[in-house]
Amino acid sequence: MLGRGAVWVANTGFGYGDADAIGYSEQLMLLFTRYLRDGDSVGGALRRAKAEYLNTIGLHSLSPYDEKILAEATLYGLPMLRVQMPGGTAVPATAPSAPEGVSAPLARSAGLTRTVVFRPTYMTHTASVTYTTGLTEIVGTYYGVSWDGGQDKQGEIEVNEGQPIQPRTSVSVALADTLARGAIFEGGRYQTFHNFDPVVTRVITDDMHTRSEPGFGFREWTPSTWELINSIRTPEGWQQRLVVIPAQYRATTERVGVERRFETMTYTVYYSMTQDTIPPSIWTVQQITGTETLTVEVEVTDFAGVDRVVAAYTIGDGFWETVNLAQSVDPNVWVGVLPPKAGLEYLVQAVDGCGNVAVSDNKGQYFGLPPFRVYLPLVRR
Repeated sequence: MLGRGAVWVANTGFGYGDADAIGYSEQLMLLFTRYLRDGDSVGGALRRAKAEYLNTIGLHSLSPYDEKILAEATLYGLPMLRVQMPGGTAVPATAPSAPEGVSAPLARSAGLTRTVVFRPTYMTHTASVTYTTGLTEIVGTYYGVSWDGGQDKQGEIEVNEGQPIQPRTSVSVALADTLARGAIFEGGRYQTFHNFDPVVTRVITDDMHTRSEPGFGFREWTPSTWELINSIRTPEGWQQRLVVIPAQYRATTERVGVERRFETMTYTVYYSMTQDTIPPSIWTVQQITGTETLTVEVEVTDFAGVDRVVAAYTIGDGFWETVNLAQSVDPNVWVGVLPPKAGLEYLVQAVDGCGNVAVSDNKGQYFGLPPFRVYLPLVRR
């Protein structure tokens, strides 16, 4: 077969997919064929497909399924061979290098920052299953982010076994001679969809093509934070992408809940070439409730010094806003004021002098008006 120009690229184990969308091994092979179509060699296409797959994974989403399919996709044959396809390139293999609204880097004392603004264009999908009897049942709805003018019929999505399929988008934040260390969420605008029936990821294999959709009854916002900077060193240099999941879901029953879908999201990305990669430590978040204000006190420390502390909040009105906290007499305590309105939810972010960012969101519960739940270590005798 090799003598006749054949190359074998396949899984040396079970291939995985999603029952309702393109995911896992399906997504990896889709990226691989796009790079082949763009003229890359077989070996180069597989390497770049694996790098892109890993570099666009969202927060809390690198699962054993992802690790396995990246490891078992194998090339047997000559890696320098190429495939010529008629018609030229219809769709670029990768997403655009920058979304609308990316600013130029700005100078700061500890390095560089840049502002990134996401304005996703969504594609709505309704998943269904047709039984042998001819009956069709609606599974649910999910959104994908369009990045190529709609030629990719699905759009970019995040699939995670047992969790709702969510939209995903990313942007290259690589800069020469420096590295992106962290990102601060500066706010955004979102739409709320009530009685939303999500499509929950169902992993399938080569010999298991159907399975019933599991319930998802988690009563807190998933995800509670949205961003992640992925970094991969390649022969071409560092590839760094800011990956965001611009939506979150909270269940009201096992089948339906509330979906928040962002229309805009603004981030500040921090850069540094220091050896310090450890984020600040946020020790406590305390609040004092007044008649018209809610005072927040955050204790945060870092050996490189704390550069900035920010509280991001929403009252459920379709907006996330931020308040910069000020350093108090105690240099480790930062203080700010939030509106004590019904429905208040907030999280705290801190960036150190080297650009590393830490987030405290009360274990995904968010902070809010008292009383709210605080999780302490479990002590047993």
